Amino acid sequence: MNNLRRAPLPDKKQRKLNFFRKFGYIPSPGQKLFHFSESRNRILVAGSRFGKSMAAAAEIAHVLLYPGIWVMIVGTQYELAEKEFRWVVRYFSTVDYRDRKLLDYCHKKITGKGEKFLRTPWGSVLVTKSTEKPTQILGDEYDLVVLAEGSHISIDIYNQYIRRAMGSRKARLIVPSTPNSDAGILMHFWKKVEEKKKHWEGWQYRTIDSGHFSEQEYQTMREEMDEDNFAEQCEGKFVSRRGKVFKFRDDHVFKKFPDGMEHWPVILGVRMNFKNPFVVLFIAIDRTNRTYWVFDEIYLAEKLPSEIAPLIIQKCKGRHVIGKITEYGDGAKVIEMRKSGIDCTSIDEKAFSKSQAAMKRIQAIQNCLKIRPEKGPRVRVFADCVNTIKDLESCTWPDKREDKEEIELPLTKHLHAPLALSYVLAYCEHLWGMNIYAESTPRRDE
Repeated sequence: MNNLRRAPLPDKKQRKLNFFRKFGYIPSPGQKLFHFSESRNRILVAGSRFGKSMAAAAEIAHVLLYPGIWVMIVGTQYELAEKEFRWVVRYFSTVDYRDRKLLDYCHKKITGKGEKFLRTPWGSVLVTKSTEKPTQILGDEYDLVVLAEGSHISIDIYNQYIRRAMGSRKARLIVPSTPNSDAGILMHFWKKVEEKKKHWEGWQYRTIDSGHFSEQEYQTMREEMDEDNFAEQCEGKFVSRRGKVFKFRDDHVFKKFPDGMEHWPVILGVRMNFKNPFVVLFIAIDRTNRTYWVFDEIYLAEKLPSEIAPLIIQKCKGRHVIGKITEYGDGAKVIEMRKSGIDCTSIDEKAFSKSQAAMKRIQAIQNCLKIRPEKGPRVRVFADCVNTIKDLESCTWPDKREDKEEIELPLTKHLHAPLALSYVLAYCEHLWGMNIYAESTPRRDE
């Protein structure tokens, strides 16, 4: 039996693989199943860094070989739609055409902000669109539509705009995405796959199934990430977001300052509100093991920045304060705080919607609360910070998912202190070489 040869692939499949090889893309067994499918709607659900965007882009590049084909990549922001687009550009820059590279003969806009497009010499077109401007999706007819990280796109936007642009040409649909809870458009599509609806096919993979991801790194992420985040981001599972948001318990509370804490640098997380509480968290950073110790708080409603600033200055006396971090895009409030003597900064989140960025920061808190074997959690809160403890203990998800929203966020009632904490985590993790905004947080090489 070992001497028997495998039956040769049909010509169509083999030609596709040969084309992929020209630009150095060798699909994994799981990716091959996706590429060889003839289904009109293909749903590729997988953990981060499985190669979803790479596979979708390879499919786009192959389709663009045919004349007169129109392809649209849609994301909740242009930046998200650009991931697959950049892969196509990379592929075309390595494929020979006549005496040069194929990309050299394409009419294109591949730099700058906003919409990108590429037109082949034979008239096929690739464009990127954003659901931030959904009316711009209409007007053209498409043969293939790719929903970049489709789990973030609302069902309403899909039905009102994207689906309408697919009808006249009976466009094919590709959805490469990591899950985003157990509801929303990706779950809606996946149910069609599970019910074996005609024209629907899907695949579900773990990050490790890519064949090129380190097993050791995979296990390290399992140890360091919240169990639900790991299941969603690395195992490609649909995870319910109901009940409590944070697994906060007595292990996270400290009643005595550790030795040497008075010498640790301090960073403030500032959540500016008026009717809702104005929250400032004072966080000492233990750089030896990258842990965050919330040792003091300001938690007051109906206070202006000018009233809060003196309290901040008073509490900072004798401390080595290295930063005051607030929410990105709160320019007017930042100016107001600066006038009151408090200079705040933030981490750049312009590539994400406000809800997407908030969700990534919430997941960063969940990961840092994970109690690691022998190491404990990376976030601890002083027992006197009663409001912060209450928020972390009481913060909950909505009882029912609203599919009109692209991202399901916790209820705001007990989200004030967690958000103030999340600004600091995003800022410091970035300084430590981490990227909390990636599909899953890659581990910094020690």
